[in-house]
Amino acid sequence: MNFRADQAELSGALNTVIRAISTRPTSPVLAGVYFRVQGTTLTLQATNLELTLITTLQVQLPLLETGGSAGVVLPGRPVADLVQKLPKGELNVEIDTARHSGTVQANKTRATIQGWPPDEFPNFSDAGGDRIVLSQKALRKALRQTTFATDRSGATHDAGHLFLAGIHLHLTDGALETEATDLARIAFVKAAVEHQRGALDLVLPTAALSELGKLLSVSDSDTVEVTVTSDANRVTFHLGRTQVVTRVLSVPYPKLRKIVRGDFPTAVRVPRSDLAEACERAMVVSPDGAVRLVLAGGALTLTARGAEIGTAREEVPVTESRGPEIEVSFNGRYLLDGLKAVDSTDVRLELQGPKLPARISPVYPDGFEYVLLPLAA
Repeated sequence: MNFRADQAELSGALNTVIRAISTRPTSPVLAGVYFRVQGTTLTLQATNLELTLITTLQVQLPLLETGGSAGVVLPGRPVADLVQKLPKGELNVEIDTARHSGTVQANKTRATIQGWPPDEFPNFSDAGGDRIVLSQKALRKALRQTTFATDRSGATHDAGHLFLAGIHLHLTDGALETEATDLARIAFVKAAVEHQRGALDLVLPTAALSELGKLLSVSDSDTVEVTVTSDANRVTFHLGRTQVVTRVLSVPYPKLRKIVRGDFPTAVRVPRSDLAEACERAMVVSPDGAVRLVLAGGALTLTARGAEIGTAREEVPVTESRGPEIEVSFNGRYLLDGLKAVDSTDVRLELQGPKLPARISPVYPDGFEYVLLPLAA
């Protein structure tokens, strides 16, 4: 079957779906992109079994072609690289279902790439179900403020800790709650959602939601439709021409909010950028990234030390302060992650003691809270 496609559109679509291809696929066909043509619609699909990305684009058929369908799985990254390097304009593409190959032609370039039959490719397309509608902007913000706090190392992902590789999404009564943890810090987001119908209570893989976040819009008017399979094993996010399909982590999520409750007797209001920049500079001399915060006399001081490098001391301007003096050490990178996630000029840093969690939040609450455990003294 032959069709014509715009080089820029095809290249963009391929670069979208190949993000689902693993760097170490468990079988050769999982390194491929499934090309499926039905009439004038080309569907591209790639998967690593946990995450599936699907997108469509319109193509043109030869004048004497009446439609029909054809499919083949082609090596994803080689095809994407080839199409990206072709000149802009119209491409001629031929799918040979008998030889399981695809041929791309543009000007004086002609390349034929061998692939696999479609029946070897897993099918994770949308399985239907009730559709839940919410704001793309709200979901994008919630994911940006939580995905960084999960554990992606895999070191602690036994059956009892599988939730560390995921993000808990809870949607009900016009509010979207998102939470994530790696046991050293916890990120919470609660946001009102105007475009909402239905409810969700799922734990989804961080890697899949990170890719979803890259595709979400910042427009106030754009929505995303979410469908969950009847067995609650897979979720599909519908974004116009693109679908993001992910498996559900079938694990209970701990009640992390209980950790946040309690009194934070010491608190300071500081400029977010000043504290972040001071932390970055102090970490230069700290091989393990540890920084020590000292709040005394209404002033906030950061110190760091490296046995073979030296010492650093930073004073951070404090706008407001309350409570007793305190000294506490943190993982500097984790502290920075929380500061970067705050959407405000000033942050409120609340402390309980040298061995108890601290909390970072915007001065004017917007639903984001970041809880960080201190380092052992």
